[in-house]
Amino acid sequence: MNHAAASLSCGNRSRSNDKSMMPFSFLQKFKKKSSQLNRMHHFVFIEAPIDIVAGIALHWPDAPWWPQKCKLIYRVKNKTEGYLGSRITIKVRKILGMKWLAEVTRYTPNRLVEHTFKWGMFRGSEVVSLEERYNGTRLDYVISYAIRGPLNNILWPIRFQKDHVASIKSILDGIHDQSLKAYRQKQDKEFEKE
Repeated sequence: MNHAAASLSCGNRSRSNDKSMMPFSFLQKFKKKSSQLNRMHHFVFIEAPIDIVAGIALHWPDAPWWPQKCKLIYRVKNKTEGYLGSRITIKVRKILGMKWLAEVTRYTPNRLVEHTFKWGMFRGSEVVSLEERYNGTRLDYVISYAIRGPLNNILWPIRFQKDHVASIKSILDGIHDQSLKAYRQKQDKEFEKE
């Protein structure tokens, strides 16, 4: 009988410390969900040398060729020498346009750039990497992310995820087209010299 009373007493104490019984326990679901990173991957193959593609792809926040239909706006807030440590604001072109800040945390010339999200809607990072191939360059875009905040967790699957995916695809298409254009111009100049 003493054991039953002791276990009942222990059960009550542990239950009072249980966070799932606290008010707003539904927010715990968002907290657990946001601790895991989701991953989206896109790639494009470009029939141009890596040095031409890198000049266009790794510095897209400065791009004069930015696609008109793209709903994302990338702006370099403060560019550092060597690009590493530069801060970039990313904004969605909408009335309820979300905004977030990223920092260049990894940069390898002609190979890779990583933007780590510092505040705003996302936690995680996006990486643009290039791989030289026999007949061109493969460009990979990978975003590893978690959505911050309950409202963003509701809005992301309803509206913003679709816009984000469409925007990244239009950016990759723009990089593809601009790289081919630059490569053709380079070939034309070399042909004229001969």
